[in-house]
Amino acid sequence: MSVAPLGLPWFALAVLQALQLAALAVALRYAPWRELAAVPLRVHLVFGALLGLVLLWLVAARPIPLLHVHLLGMTAVTLTLGPALAVLVGAAAQVVVDALGGSLSANTLADAMLNATLPALITALALRVAMQRGPRNLFVYMLGVGFFGGGLAMLATGGAVMLLAAFLGVAGAPPTFPVLLVLLMLPEAFVNGAIVTGLAVYAPDLMKTFSERHFLPSD
Repeated sequence: MSVAPLGLPWFALAVLQALQLAALAVALRYAPWRELAAVPLRVHLVFGALLGLVLLWLVAARPIPLLHVHLLGMTAVTLTLGPALAVLVGAAAQVVVDALGGSLSANTLADAMLNATLPALITALALRVAMQRGPRNLFVYMLGVGFFGGGLAMLATGGAVMLLAAFLGVAGAPPTFPVLLVLLMLPEAFVNGAIVTGLAVYAPDLMKTFSERHFLPSD
């Protein structure tokens, strides 16, 4: 989703940009750089995730001229790479998408906040709740975090767009946007859930956030 059609005032854009810059600084600080240097396969995963996000975000729909929506895919990326790398990869994907579309501007940082950082944080929160409160079961990771976490990430991003438009009184999402948002949650949940399920079953070692000790207890 893009904030450009909302016509946000400069101070709202400044807040979003500042939040994104802070998130990037934290992500750069806590990203597992040593692990990336030690395991070349994870470098391939990073670039594969970047390419996947770019392709996914380029397939966008415009139900009305002022609304630009696409699936996010950030839940699968976050669970595979971890939150820090997911924020960095998502921001890079936003830059590439905007550059390819000729819309690289000050809005890019704000868009990265909504499309990458926010859903990555929601996914990380869902994973933490699942590990602390949920049953120690593989399906909790695949369905609880992968499937429902993907839906929640889309809800958070779309809800943030609606709240910005409503709070600032700008022309933005149409009255039917909540219905469209609910409809987008299902494919978002399915895409992320399918990717997470496939990787957790067939290649759990690739999942940075997957703990066999927790989700596949021996007792």
